[in-house]
Amino acid sequence: MIKRLEEKDFFVDLFVGEHSASITGGKIGGFEILPSHIFLAEIKNISGGVCVITSCDKWESIELAECDGQTILAFTGHSVAHGLSVFVTVKCEKSGAVWRVRVENACEQWSVMSINYPTPLLKSTEYDLFIPRFGGRCVSGVSKQSYKYSNDYPGTITMQYFAVYNKESGVYLGAEDEQASIKNFCATVENGAFALNVKYYGIDASKMGNSFNVSGQMRWQGYFGNWYDAAMIYADFVYKKASWLPVKGRPDTEEKFKKIPFWVSDYIPNIPSQGNNKPMLLSAGSDIYEPEYWYKAPLALQKELGGVPIAYHVYNWHTNPFNIEYPHFLPAKEVFLENAPRLRESGISVIPYINAVSWESRDGEMGHEISFANTGVDGAVLDEKGEMVYANYPQMTKSGHNSHLVPMCPSFKKWHEIIIKLAREMESTLPIDGIYFDEIAAHPAHPCYNPKHNHPLGGGSYWVEGDNEMMQSVIKEKGKGMYYLTESCAEPYMKSFDGYLTWNWVYPEDVPAFAAIYAGYVQMVGRVTDGKKKDDLSFFKYCNALSLVYGQQLGWCKADIIWRPQWLDFIKNAVRTRVELTEVFNSARMLRPPLVTTNLPQIVTEAGLDNKGNIVSEAVVAGAWKCADGDTVIITVNIANEKVDFTLSFNSDEYGIGGKPLPKEFSLSGDTCTVKSTLQNNGIGVWRIK
Repeated sequence: MIKRLEEKDFFVDLFVGEHSASITGGKIGGFEILPSHIFLAEIKNISGGVCVITSCDKWESIELAECDGQTILAFTGHSVAHGLSVFVTVKCEKSGAVWRVRVENACEQWSVMSINYPTPLLKSTEYDLFIPRFGGRCVSGVSKQSYKYSNDYPGTITMQYFAVYNKESGVYLGAEDEQASIKNFCATVENGAFALNVKYYGIDASKMGNSFNVSGQMRWQGYFGNWYDAAMIYADFVYKKASWLPVKGRPDTEEKFKKIPFWVSDYIPNIPSQGNNKPMLLSAGSDIYEPEYWYKAPLALQKELGGVPIAYHVYNWHTNPFNIEYPHFLPAKEVFLENAPRLRESGISVIPYINAVSWESRDGEMGHEISFANTGVDGAVLDEKGEMVYANYPQMTKSGHNSHLVPMCPSFKKWHEIIIKLAREMESTLPIDGIYFDEIAAHPAHPCYNPKHNHPLGGGSYWVEGDNEMMQSVIKEKGKGMYYLTESCAEPYMKSFDGYLTWNWVYPEDVPAFAAIYAGYVQMVGRVTDGKKKDDLSFFKYCNALSLVYGQQLGWCKADIIWRPQWLDFIKNAVRTRVELTEVFNSARMLRPPLVTTNLPQIVTEAGLDNKGNIVSEAVVAGAWKCADGDTVIITVNIANEKVDFTLSFNSDEYGIGGKPLPKEFSLSGDTCTVKSTLQNNGIGVWRIK
């Protein structure tokens, strides 16, 4: 039989036979739903063999039932795994459907390693793709490409939704899991068809007879708009259900840190025992200047910025070599102990680096009483083959081996003890204002199969819960006035940190989806403009201009911009504006950025870090915010090296300015507002409409 599920602008047809079931077709907005399976799972035999099964396979029976407006499909007795049952529940709502899945496994020979959330196979003539990589990225014209993107959540994938859209309509696909369980997202486009496979790693995977609910739900929702509208759909889920959402405005964060407009980052020069080990991406700083540069340059820069309070992310403050001997960071270098107080006395907050995820496996070479060999090995993450997960880095140990960093499973209590003890000792003995806990919101969550650990094998939410449990213990005895920061911006850790280091928002086609949802819930700090991009003024302006209009704290660059007049002139104006708009960014909501056109050619520059391709931007970047008091703030920044004429266009009703007195540069035509103005070189314009 064919069972049609339908809602406004949506229908999907399910073939439900006696022994198999599938999606036969449908439509969601302007996108066609192509034939596909309803679910796919991977099961593993006790002998080690792996089998992929789907709803299209032969099952002993499939039953269809209706209950409370929901359709329930019960798959019982797979032809290979006779004791396996899968229950799929679907309910139509909001121009789409919401799906839930449960696995009941009575097999003595088979374990369910993973099962995918139900997702549609979509096709349309032309569309763009939103992927939640770091702050958000849109891949333009993806329907004309052969494209694939895959990554684990949480980690590089920072949020749990994707979207495809064109001028006529869009489709939001959200794995709305309030517990932030470990998942793999894989988006592919072939011959114009888009598939999103969202793998949920099985609870107690590799154990025979494992049963579990797939956490959360998969929402298919048709909508009209672009990446911003998809972000607002996900935001609705986050604000109502997410376990990780802190109080907006962050009353738990010291006021002085919410007012920081600008960050510098650098490392203290090596001492002889550190050899040539250093942070590679932070080179061309302290290694090319006099030894006192690391603290004298920030002091001089702060004066040039008008004496505003700034923050300093300090690397290599410890005597052990960088990326070697972790987690043994103490003692500190004498030059740090002597000169960090000078920075703090001037109003520069000192935030030193530690790694809060990885243990260097050869630390025992240096005679540490607690080492990886006698302790850390017990906390290592094992993959499903029982092999240790690790990463090699270019820094060298005393015995001549590359750094071998092993991520600790967040459930490992001894690791908690080590990080808590280290934080307490640093706060009580060092002249600091906080700590940077590297990797926590950046490192991909691994399904861990270590049978000695106190968590279910494979999937679940223990990765996020473990790190947050550790950090909540750190916070419980947090030193007075301390600021906690971590790398990148995976969403489920924000209750544990005052700030996220958004250094990697430097790739092509980026959009501020993360900021649109989470501005005011966590401080977003800087973008990397050093390394291969150090001498690129256009890139520096672009990154800091976007940081400003998207509500980030600026900078995270070297203090040597004080000797670069063009860099310095631009950042001075940006910092002044950031100070003036502090309250906006801490409490307001980001609106859809206005459409910008200018009289100058677009700015084209190579992307940062290891990203391929070019960044292309208009000569003016712009952002808009809706304040808690109802005011609308619009910000424009000139990133060209000359005067620019520009035009903004946006929906006046969406911005909430219809019927209000408007500046002379504004004109209304129906519900479209057009702004025409000019910015001088390094100019920044701000309108606040009451």
